[in-house]
Amino acid sequence: MDTPEYLERFYESSAVMSFEKARQRAARGRWIRALRRRTNRLAVLRKDVRDTTRFLRREWGVCSVPVRLITGTLDREADFDRAFMPRHRKSRHRWMQIDYAYQLDVGLPPIDLIKVGDLYYVSDGHHRLSVARLHGQQFIDANVVELVPNEYRSRDAASSDMSPVLRLPATRPC
Repeated sequence: MDTPEYLERFYESSAVMSFEKARQRAARGRWIRALRRRTNRLAVLRKDVRDTTRFLRREWGVCSVPVRLITGTLDREADFDRAFMPRHRKSRHRWMQIDYAYQLDVGLPPIDLIKVGDLYYVSDGHHRLSVARLHGQQFIDANVVELVPNEYRSRDAASSDMSPVLRLPATRPC
């Protein structure tokens, strides 16, 4: 079923207004953080976890993750602020496309997250997360990969080849 043209125009103009609202939130956040002498930069995984090769990867699949626990990025710190609001107008078109789909209730694919401890870092889906945050969404579907410190890695004493074994609880973190 096609969407009537007047509704399309409404959703398009609504997406424009949503983007401007997100940019205003980003600007307000910059000012508030500057006054408090705190950074408004997004946390970056490679800076928080210097050597990711010392971690084991555990794939959890698609989970519903609380948006408030997503605190960083893998590589897009220049494009979004600490609240995942867009920092520049260059992402306007993509952001508005996602917002338009969100308003039409189109099923968007899950974002990709890396979990370290209790925190999550976005590897793909920054715009989807930004739109979800702006609209007050509490949870978001995500493909979660957990990085587990090597300290949990042990050698099985009964194993002849001494291959590493991951000894962690089998419960899902999300």
